Amino acid sequence: MLQIAFVVVLAVLWMLTLTQTGGTDFLQVRVVQVGTSIVKVIDVLTGLAIIGLMVTLRGPLALAAGVLLGLWALTLLGVPRLMGVPLSPLIVFVLIVGASVHIVTHRNR
Repeated sequence: MLQIAFVVVLAVLWMLTLTQTGGTDFLQVRVVQVGTSIVKVIDVLTGLAIIGLMVTLRGPLALAAGVLLGLWALTLLGVPRLMGVPLSPLIVFVLIVGASVHIVTHRNR
């Protein structure tokens, strides 16, 4: 149940970055500046939600959440590519592989 809440929070944060709804100006407040990258409140909340998923999940999904945390940190620092590959497709690839491995290795209890 807690994992569903974290996923819903991540979905809402993603939706808020795409649409500029009224009353969400506090999410764009600058928390800290790392080099030329500006870390905002929405970035911190996204990182906390990913860490929450990583702590509450087990097995391959926890590992996938850990990799997503690393990719999130790279995008936060302004690294657009990793070994010549854009990070956006890597994020989708990690989600698909983590879910596939979880489905294959899941045991009925």
